[in-house]
Amino acid sequence: MKPPPSLLLVLSPLLAYLIGSISFSFLLGKIRRRDLRTSGSGNLGAMNTARILGPVAGFVVLALDMGKGLAAAWLAQEISRSEMAVFASCIAVLLGHNYSLFMKFTGGKGLATVGGFLLIISPITLFAELVVAGGTYRFSKNVHHAAVAMIVAFAPLLGLFTHSWKYFMLGLAIAGLSGLRHKKEIRQLLGKVA
Repeated sequence: MKPPPSLLLVLSPLLAYLIGSISFSFLLGKIRRRDLRTSGSGNLGAMNTARILGPVAGFVVLALDMGKGLAAAWLAQEISRSEMAVFASCIAVLLGHNYSLFMKFTGGKGLATVGGFLLIISPITLFAELVVAGGTYRFSKNVHHAAVAMIVAFAPLLGLFTHSWKYFMLGLAIAGLSGLRHKKEIRQLLGKVA
């Protein structure tokens, strides 16, 4: 017997948060006897992994972090068939990655995880985000500026390509959460503009 929709609306995001909380960068660092929380930027994401452990390790973490987002959105779709559960799961997996239950509520910055769930909910938005990031990087030669540009563009692009105000609102929530983890980069960019 299938659980009631209200229960699935709770279970899907809970499962997504737990998936997001798995820190592949931390685990890979442990294998290599490095604690990425105290190395480089201290961020548990693909970029810091690449900086400390090398580009291959960074690419592995990038793929696995994208896999978390993809798995959370796909499972929510399969388990619940509810758009609301998928939305909640996308937010939950990002929260898990950024504020991991297993890492004392620290984590990464979440752009790879967002890319993963975009593969399920709107692949064309992911492509457009990569174009924004690539164009910004080519102009500024700064990867942090590219990340900020992706955050700013996220909600408008998601709303535009899905033709949905609900997806636009989801985009605003995701951009807000991503912006919180990129406060330093946003301040630096605003300082340069001012």
